[in-house]
Amino acid sequence: MSGPLFLGPARVDEARRRQHAAGFRPGVMLAVLGMLLLYAWLFSSLPHHLGLPGPGLLFELLPDPVVRLNALRIDPTQGQIRSELRVWLNQGWSLGDEIGLLLGVVAGAFLTVYLLPLPAKRPALVAWFLGGVALLYGHRVALGVLAADWLVYLIFHPPDANRRSLACGALAGLLLLGPLWQPESAAITNLLVPALAAAAGALLYRFGLRLLLARPLAAARLRTLAAWSSLLVVLPGALWDGLGLGTWELPLWLLLFLFQWKRLLMYRQDFLGGHIPAHLPPLRFLATFLSPGALPNWSTGADIAQGHAYVENTFYARDKHTVALEGVRLWGVALVYLVGGPVLRHGLAALAETWGVPVFSGSLFRLSGHFVAGKPVETASVIVTCFLEQVRLLVLWAGVMHFKVGVWRVCGHDMAPNYHHPWAATNLVVLYTRFTFYFREFLVRVFYYPVFFRLRRWPVAWRIAAATFASVGLANLLVAHLPEAMFFNGLEFRIGGDVLRRWPYFLLLAAGITVVELFLMGRRSTRKPWTLDRRLPLDLAAAWATWHFYGVIHIFAHFNERATLGDNWRLFLIAFGLG
Repeated sequence: MSGPLFLGPARVDEARRRQHAAGFRPGVMLAVLGMLLLYAWLFSSLPHHLGLPGPGLLFELLPDPVVRLNALRIDPTQGQIRSELRVWLNQGWSLGDEIGLLLGVVAGAFLTVYLLPLPAKRPALVAWFLGGVALLYGHRVALGVLAADWLVYLIFHPPDANRRSLACGALAGLLLLGPLWQPESAAITNLLVPALAAAAGALLYRFGLRLLLARPLAAARLRTLAAWSSLLVVLPGALWDGLGLGTWELPLWLLLFLFQWKRLLMYRQDFLGGHIPAHLPPLRFLATFLSPGALPNWSTGADIAQGHAYVENTFYARDKHTVALEGVRLWGVALVYLVGGPVLRHGLAALAETWGVPVFSGSLFRLSGHFVAGKPVETASVIVTCFLEQVRLLVLWAGVMHFKVGVWRVCGHDMAPNYHHPWAATNLVVLYTRFTFYFREFLVRVFYYPVFFRLRRWPVAWRIAAATFASVGLANLLVAHLPEAMFFNGLEFRIGGDVLRRWPYFLLLAAGITVVELFLMGRRSTRKPWTLDRRLPLDLAAAWATWHFYGVIHIFAHFNERATLGDNWRLFLIAFGLG
């Protein structure tokens, strides 16, 4: 888990940033818009609405309808390809329509930010994000998300002047009123209620919250509470449901805000590390969270872009034309995963079946159900099914992650890709870095380093082990996976219990990474993996062992609800030929 204390490029001065943001190249615009049109043709219902031939007609040439509908995932009603690229929790839009709206927002954001002068670029990105949320979810949800982020801003960056405090509090009151109030027919009521909300917000902030923020200890605690808002909702909600007092129903605007809890925690780390100015302009803060790159797949890659410092340091850090074209290239890579990935997985499963190895459609859930039913399971079947499960996850996340990073890039941010040839990893540490780049950095900066440096009197090996188990094990389970599962499936005690049942996966992952870290500690080698020399077979064996272990521990993450802990352990041992 070792890595840089601070992720990302060096700070860019405004003069250099203006140079990078200057110029106009029609070829770059055509490349970006052309790729978005290709995405619209493949994944949206735009061809259906325009009466144009869609991708489904091309795949009609394939003789096998099962391959067309399952491997290529053709929607039989509107003809577009179904993929994991989507917008979650929209208000009644079809899958094809929501993708079309998303691509339209991205196209508009790119054109605006590409053509406008530098001072107007960040406000334009915030405006396109809020406009996209309003289109997909309604204006009340957009106001609610903006209100939540505005409150976080006021907690981290309280204004000094009394009049400014009153004005900021009044704006918070008005924004919070948006998702909560239904205007009435009486004109006097429609005027009175917003006025009261603005007055209440101004007074509560200026003479309540603002006074607390003037005290260093109280301010630190309030900022901690704001950054940890996800657990402050999840844990009491699960307990409330477990006591039989009812299930909390979160409003959609709050849910969408909470989906960015990892970036909130990273923002707090940047703030504590002195990487954020104390008097940060509001739009600089809002552009950290309210950007079109956050619209696709809210829960997937919610840690992309890290906190404020990484977003700020990547903004026009290089020539905008080069970065935009690299974003188009990433969209091309995403396209290969989104379209070709399911075909590859389907073909690998069919190949294994022809060799007489049952793979249960590459699903560990089906494998677990088969085993729990008392039916025999062979070691080869477990190994191949676990491998295909990793292929499924790689395809699912890689397409979405490359697309999201591409959106950030065409909007001016020189973001690093989330994946970097994970199949080439020869140990578990490298795999976790290459497979989940931003999530790994989140765990490192928020949990690993604080634990590692706090235990400075311990031996180094013990510090590494403790920090790894705290981050990859405990925090990965409780801070990352628990809130995500409960936000999607409901704040129910049962949902939380289902997530906690997966603890062996996190324990084994932390243990595996710790063993590799301690093994590599102090070892230095100038040889690069996959060099064509006599040690190449060792690279192959190390890569196989890495993926085998990483795939098999997912038995504890994806299992049938009827499976006991003992069933999972027996299936785990079968994967190593010990069952």
